[in-house]
Amino acid sequence: MADPGSTPPPPPGVPPGSRRADAQRNRRRIVAAAVAVFATSGLEATMPAVAAAAGVGKASVYRNFPTKADLVDAVVASEGAAVTEAVTALARALPPRDELPLAVSTLFSALGQNSLLADALATRSRGEVPDALLGALWTLVEHGKAAGSVRGDLTTTDLEVVLCGAVRQLRAMDVRDVATWERAATLVVRALTA
Repeated sequence: MADPGSTPPPPPGVPPGSRRADAQRNRRRIVAAAVAVFATSGLEATMPAVAAAAGVGKASVYRNFPTKADLVDAVVASEGAAVTEAVTALARALPPRDELPLAVSTLFSALGQNSLLADALATRSRGEVPDALLGALWTLVEHGKAAGSVRGDLTTTDLEVVLCGAVRQLRAMDVRDVATWERAATLVVRALTA
């Protein structure tokens, strides 16, 4: 008798690697659908709603993500990686004095539309995502310091207190207005820059 946790062999005539590719595509579809579903419904969203949005059966969702917390972690990791990459890309595209202001603006725009990611940053939860994001921002702080556009006395603790504190308060107030998130980004930049 096969182990219930093992993956069954592919049907006859199906190359072994193609089943793995299908499973990976399903997983990506589930995460993409979960991003959209959680964006509109927050943590109230259900696994069946994610399955329907992804166009897969509930069993596929549970096979990939045994618990809702597992799915939330995957969504935060996916969205966090995208935002971290956007922040990192700024370091390659802009003059050092412009990097941090645009990065904070980009970040707050993303957080205003993604409460799960905002909560992860505000509470420093969900694993490595906040650390990676803050690390990318700190690189831009160092570039700005060297260019004289960022406060020379700014520490990593200062960055975390100002940035995460603003995000935490916006989430506590359940602010969804984009203009309010943009204004908060401007205030954070003013607190960090010289």
